Amino acid sequence: MFMRAFRISNLSFEFPELLYLLFSVVLLSFFYVFNDVFENWFGVVFNYVNILIVLGLCLLFHELVKKSVASSFGVKVAYSPFILGLLASLFTAIFTFGEIILFTFGINKFQLVHGSRLGNKSQFLREDERGKIVFSGTLASLSLALFIQVLSEFFGGSSWAIGVDINIWLALFNLIPIPKMNGSYVFVWNRFVWASSVVACISFGFLLPFLSIIHSLVIVGGLSVVLFFFLYSSKLL
Repeated sequence: MFMRAFRISNLSFEFPELLYLLFSVVLLSFFYVFNDVFENWFGVVFNYVNILIVLGLCLLFHELVKKSVASSFGVKVAYSPFILGLLASLFTAIFTFGEIILFTFGINKFQLVHGSRLGNKSQFLREDERGKIVFSGTLASLSLALFIQVLSEFFGGSSWAIGVDINIWLALFNLIPIPKMNGSYVFVWNRFVWASSVVACISFGFLLPFLSIIHSLVIVGGLSVVLFFFLYSSKLL
C-alpha cells in the first residue's frame, strides 16, 4: 500500500506528485550525461548519480519554497505533468545529443484549502498571488545558485558548477510566459518583475562562473534585500 502523502513539516507531497518529481529528475539527469564521454561505464554511472542527487535536491528546494509561500495564501500547489513540455524536452535532448536541455517537464497547479481564506477580501486565488507563488521559486533557485557559487570558492569539484547551472535553468524556465506554464502567472502579475527576473537569470548564467567571492557576496546581499521585501510584501514576515 502506497503512502498517500510525503510530509515535511506542514508541507506535503502527494504520491503522484512525488512520483513525477522523481521521474523528472531521473530523465533530466540522463539528458545531462547523454553526450558525455568517459573511459569506462563506472565514470558514466558516477557522473549520472552525482547529477541525480544535485538536481533532485535543487528541484525539491524549488518546489518546497513554492509550497511554503502558497500555504501562506491558503493554497496548495502541486508539481504536475506538462505533456507538451515533456515531449519538447525529450525530442530536443535527443536531436541535439544532450546539448540543449529544456526544464519544461512540469507545471504548478493550485488548489484552495477549504476554509483557509475566511476573512480574506477574496475567496479565490488572485492573479498577483499566483504570480508571487511562482516567482518565489525563481528567487529560491537564484539564491541557491549564488549560495553554491560562494561555497565553490572554498570547495573544489564539478558538482558545484553543475549545481549553479541547474538552479539558473530552473529559475529561467520557471519564467517562460507561455499559457499554462508557470511563467505566464508572473508575466500577468507584474511584467516589470518578470522582465527583471529574466535579465537576472541570463546575467547570472553568464557572469557567475567569473565572479570572485567578494562580488558573489555583494550580489547575495542585494538579492537578500529583494527577498526580504518580497517576503514582507507577501506578508510572510
